[in-house]
Amino acid sequence: MEKFIADLKENVDAFENLELRAGTNFTALEEWDSIALLSVMSMIAFSYRANVKNEEICACKTVEELYNLVKSRQ
Repeated sequence: MEKFIADLKENVDAFENLELRAGTNFTALEEWDSIALLSVMSMIAFSYRANVKNEEICACKTVEELYNLVKSRQ
């Protein structure tokens, strides 16, 4: 989980200086927008070799839910 959070912060410019935790509701953050969504999709595809649709990402409320979704697709 720590690596996943570090990857999010590295790949999503808007998350770079945020304190993200497993329970963080990332979709409720002011920084969450379409650019952040595309960055997350790209990170998941290239770093984790998983295919996740944008609707599935947006359905996740916490970083942990997103992490579990990605792990289930690997």
